[in-house]
Amino acid sequence: MGVVAAMVFVLQGCRLDGGSPAPTDSGSAAAPSGVASTVVSVKVNASQYGIGAVIGVTVVNAGSQPVFTEDQKADCTVVILYRRSGSGWTAVSPCGSERAARTVSLGSGEALEASIDTMSTNFAEQPVEPGEYRVTFGFRWQAGPEAGEAARVESSVFTIG
Repeated sequence: MGVVAAMVFVLQGCRLDGGSPAPTDSGSAAAPSGVASTVVSVKVNASQYGIGAVIGVTVVNAGSQPVFTEDQKADCTVVILYRRSGSGWTAVSPCGSERAARTVSLGSGEALEASIDTMSTNFAEQPVEPGEYRVTFGFRWQAGPEAGEAARVESSVFTIG
């Protein structure tokens, strides 16, 4: 019984369709024990956008140490754009850049501004359609990408259309 429960727990984070797992955190994220106090938040600049709008995103690190991520996410920014799909969320985050992802550091007390142009050529294969959306910022407390992005925060839900 314990093995089955463990397998269910592990598989809950996986998707059979190869997409990104749906974000589950909201608000801000605090560092795990043993890591200096870190509070990170992400927000968008409006609750509703028209088709073709540019979504303004602000990520703030109000903690005491830097956090790290990569920049090859939605429209080549540091956030992933998710669209509500039934009872779940589907990533809509193409980046057509032909370079390797760069590690981005967000220092203590710093804010990072990003723009997602929903009409950019990055969305040619996966268009941004009317619906409910949110953005997610995944991060880690170490510079190297091998650390993964164990922590993430998401914006409030907003609409496009």
